[in-house]
Amino acid sequence: MADMIVIEQVKPLEPYKVELRFTDGTHKVVDLEPYLDGELFEPIRNDRALFRAVCIEHGALTWPNEADIDPELLYYGLPAWSVSTEPSPTVRPFERNSPSVTPMQHDRAEAG
Repeated sequence: MADMIVIEQVKPLEPYKVELRFTDGTHKVVDLEPYLDGELFEPIRNDRALFRAVCIEHGALTWPNEADIDPELLYYGLPAWSVSTEPSPTVRPFERNSPSVTPMQHDRAEAG
């Protein structure tokens, strides 16, 4: 299996942009403004010094307030809405007795 591509170097730029180097050698300048949404990122949006305190932890962009951004989002240019922590209204948790879920073949054999 191939190694996961992560961030190995970050240089904060202005405003809300960072220059990134990934482990495969790719260099990108990324505008983080769309990703800096929500309560955890609000201090970063409002304080340039905090924004510039970005570092790399486990290959991800991380700030002192423990906010972080997944390196795959930035590498592949995925939209900021893909990081939403709100549950999707169309995805429901698995329910064993749900009529929309059929048992696997071996479950039927065990029951019979």
